[in-house]
Amino acid sequence: EVIDYLRAHATDEGDRIIGRRLAGGTWENLGTTTRTYITKWWLRGETYEFRVRERDRNGNWGSWAIKTIAIS
Repeated sequence: EVIDYLRAHATDEGDRIIGRRLAGGTWENLGTTTRTYITKWWLRGETYEFRVRERDRNGNWGSWAIKTIAIS
């Protein structure tokens, strides 16, 4: 499944750190990218929290934007 992660928070300015977790679990780092989407396999019947934060051209990191995703 392709998750278009929080495009409302995305700019074309810099890097993004991405993380996910099963709701209430421990965050898993999915890496750093300049893309505004990610493709991952998800377990059906689970609820995930997905987070992203961006770094601007000056090297400043923004706050985490978090989205909950229920996979049916």
